Amino acid sequence: QEAESALVEALPALEQARLALDDLDKSDVTEIRSFAKPPKSVQVTSECICVFKGYKEISWKTAKGMMSDTNFLYSLQTMDVDNITAKQSAIVKGNLYPVRFT
Repeated sequence: QEAESALVEALPALEQARLALDDLDKSDVTEIRSFAKPPKSVQVTSECICVFKGYKEISWKTAKGMMSDTNFLYSLQTMDVDNITAKQSAIVKGNLYPVRFT
């Protein structure tokens, strides 16, 4: 029941994220990848995506490599969120909550 409650709580944020993806294009990803030191919110978000995609090393370097995939945006749009594990969710929550997004 706790898992269902967490899912219901997360669904609006997930839908908002999916809508935001529609506004991104490859040039946006290229610009993000060009940052030597990205804004904290960009770095944390990118690293959280690495967690969800199952990367072992979670870093800005890994995130930049992940974004170099020509199908990166498509892979985000079609990511099966039902396969996100409790461990991945816990890692992401631990990374996101200390960061203030404005």
